[in-house]
Amino acid sequence: MVEKKVLKIGVMGAQMGGAHTRSMKALGDRAVITAICEKNPEIYNRVDGWVRPETKFYTDFDEFIHSGIDAVILANYFHEHAKYAIKAFEAGVDVLSETTAAPSLAECVQLVEAYEKYGRKYSLAVNCSYFDSVYNMRNKIRSGEAGKVLYAEAEYYHSADKHAVGAFNSDINNLHWRQTLPGSYYNMHTLGALMYATDSMPKTVWCKSIHVPGAYILPTKLTDSPGAVVITEMDNGAVFKTTGCSSIKPTSKWYRINCENFCMESERYDESEKKYIQAKGHGDVEITIPGSVNVGLDTPDIQAIKAKFDEQIEHGGVSHGGIDLYNKVHFINYLNGEEESEFDIYKAVTLSAVGILGWYSVLTGKEFRIPDFRNPEDRDKIRWDTRMPFAKKYEELTLPCKLEERDKFDLYDQKYKFGL
Repeated sequence: MVEKKVLKIGVMGAQMGGAHTRSMKALGDRAVITAICEKNPEIYNRVDGWVRPETKFYTDFDEFIHSGIDAVILANYFHEHAKYAIKAFEAGVDVLSETTAAPSLAECVQLVEAYEKYGRKYSLAVNCSYFDSVYNMRNKIRSGEAGKVLYAEAEYYHSADKHAVGAFNSDINNLHWRQTLPGSYYNMHTLGALMYATDSMPKTVWCKSIHVPGAYILPTKLTDSPGAVVITEMDNGAVFKTTGCSSIKPTSKWYRINCENFCMESERYDESEKKYIQAKGHGDVEITIPGSVNVGLDTPDIQAIKAKFDEQIEHGGVSHGGIDLYNKVHFINYLNGEEESEFDIYKAVTLSAVGILGWYSVLTGKEFRIPDFRNPEDRDKIRWDTRMPFAKKYEELTLPCKLEERDKFDLYDQKYKFGL
């Protein structure tokens, strides 16, 4: 038997990267963290104790990406993944992206074309796919037991209290991305999980924001919407209703999938997302905890990794209830050629496009067709569109971040005519 190479992994962003380093330490015999890139050395303590003494720290991304790593986990700012993923591809480095693939339609195109040009590997870490309840729904669908998928819902409420938005400030010339984030954009935990569970792709999107005129929740939050309702038509004929990331109390995730044979859902306000509810008819309801039976997720290999990790930390477990460990395991298997990407680049940019076009739908009242990013003709229609509601300075936004200011932007100018 040929001995497997120990992969060298880099992590960009020590703030959220701390969760990834904790998970990666359990894979020490297969992959090790050899480099960390973080512009603010004061938060290196997020990864202290979870990396090896020889791990190198960088503040310059170009030095970091050429440090000999095989792959990078991008855990930097939400809207800046595409440009760094492209730099990684150019350097011969594979990519696991933590959040949205790209913040604009133009960057979706640029990312896909760099991926195709350089032939590297890419995966999106849609971690909520690995909740016990969601993964059990996936198994029921893929086995054929549930029948055809008809309708699905997913909610992600993330209460925007001071703890959740501690990085915000009152300087509009030094914005944090969460200050201008429209509700539709952050859809990995909702639509992403449903795409994975149902093995389906979005075809069209229509979106309505929850409009709250004036400042709300916190003075430093610059949007006027605490959330959105997103309706997507899928390529399997189903219709999905999801939120993005909604600043509505209490913090909660919830999933429901209606199929021909029965309905499946998780339980609201169950932080572990372990409880699985299946209903076939009136009074015919089954409630189980899938973790108590074999749902195909905790294979013997993964159980061994989790046991090893539990020995390494005082209280056991990993971030997000343990689900972050799974996407690292699958990513390493993907890098080693043992399986395909769990959420490949075409799914990733399509998911990003739903968030982007969902906001366009809010601003214009129109339904939009989602581009087919495998089709060069579709890519040509949108490669010019660099607009986004993110910028360092408020005056530099190229899309409004609030409904109240949409008339300040020339959304219907001829050069912005949408050809989809």
